[in-house]
Amino acid sequence: MSVSGSWQRHFVRALRLGFVALAGLTSAGAALAQQCGTLPGSLPLVAGSGTRLTFGTDALVNGSAVTGTGNAVDTRGRRTTSTTAVPLPSTDRFPTFTASANTSSTTVAEGMYSSVSASGTTRFTGGTYYIGNFNSNATTLELAAGDYFIQNWSLNNGTAINVVSGPVRIFLAGSLNERTDLRFNAGGNPANLQIYLTGSATASFGSNLQFAGVLIGAGSSNSVRVGDNAQITGAMLVGGDLAFGSRLAVTYSERTEAQLAGFTTCRAPIAEYRFEQNSYNGTAGEVLASAGTSNGRTSGGATSTASGRVCRGLSVPANTTISPSAGFDSGVALGSQVGNVGTIMFWYRGNTAWNSGTRKQLVDATSAATGNTGVDPYFYFTIAENGAGVLRLEGNRDNPFVSLTGPYPVAAGTWVHVTITWDMLRGLFSVNLWSASLTAGGSSTQSPNGELIGDLATIFFGDNRTQYLFDS
Repeated sequence: MSVSGSWQRHFVRALRLGFVALAGLTSAGAALAQQCGTLPGSLPLVAGSGTRLTFGTDALVNGSAVTGTGNAVDTRGRRTTSTTAVPLPSTDRFPTFTASANTSSTTVAEGMYSSVSASGTTRFTGGTYYIGNFNSNATTLELAAGDYFIQNWSLNNGTAINVVSGPVRIFLAGSLNERTDLRFNAGGNPANLQIYLTGSATASFGSNLQFAGVLIGAGSSNSVRVGDNAQITGAMLVGGDLAFGSRLAVTYSERTEAQLAGFTTCRAPIAEYRFEQNSYNGTAGEVLASAGTSNGRTSGGATSTASGRVCRGLSVPANTTISPSAGFDSGVALGSQVGNVGTIMFWYRGNTAWNSGTRKQLVDATSAATGNTGVDPYFYFTIAENGAGVLRLEGNRDNPFVSLTGPYPVAAGTWVHVTITWDMLRGLFSVNLWSASLTAGGSSTQSPNGELIGDLATIFFGDNRTQYLFDS
């Protein structure tokens, strides 16, 4: 059930991670000290300040010999001084996790693993991975799009890491030890492979490295060493030492620049809605996404309003019945498009106080098939009768999870920014609220027991989308 109120934007998928232009919470629960951002101009190689960038003999960038001095190199091989900070990834701190599962399968699904032992050709199907010890005796690793958080990674000489779909983002907590003849996304689009050194992690690559991607380590202790005969397409940016052996060949051509155009270490949203259209009538696709491609539709008389918090907003009329629902269907499927790790953020202003004694269902992705049985997957965020913000969800194994904050006596007409996060793999759930007079949050950690997000519906804002309502 909903009450009348105004809505404004947006939701994104996250590692963990700082979201859109906000210095928000990451999956590690820490605020960004330095912002995520873009590559620093046409500088494919950047090291820490001073003399921390070094080369062996016969180093080339786009076929031109490296000349001059400085901690950076431009696309014509000229060394220069760069004072631009290396951008942080959207996940500013390596997440903590404790895993017990081990696998040596040649097909590895998204999940949390104490150890992964790879041999032959091992394929990762994509999503979010938390891996304690990754021992790769494989000749080929095939990585599908997703976030890979790896505490310790051991590679064999001659291993090929192929990106079968991107982007692939690899976060390393431990140092990568030197191996020869490694091929990272060789010949591929450099925008599809991103490697981030977190904490004090370092990376050493032996001779004959082939690398197509972007490697970033923002800290002054994040250093990279590359052996002789390396071929690099893309960029390496670190706050520490960046040392190359002899006969380095870097490609950062116009084609490379085009491939990396718009590259950012910030996590791109799956969808964002600013409700910029002046009127709605319930037509499919009428609410255009400001980011992403999932256009939504209104129902139950929800209308566009010029009195949004930042831009325009959506006004949802009072509705105290279970059906029909009034609000906005984003068209984004929570289960298949957002998945096991995600974030929803929006502004909300109610026409009644939060603790008015009436429940206010603000977000609901429960499938119509769930009904009132309580055994099928559900997902919703509600303001309880006493003013508490409550996130409830149940995954594919019928185990319920809940996270709440409050209660809070938020007055009618108060804009509140709501952030909901979930990480089914680690069993972490949180609700965070902010307004001019309120900064609050609540989180919970529950054993995931292999629970995944489940087969849910599209994300609906402003009302319950089914007849399923939890009784407490």
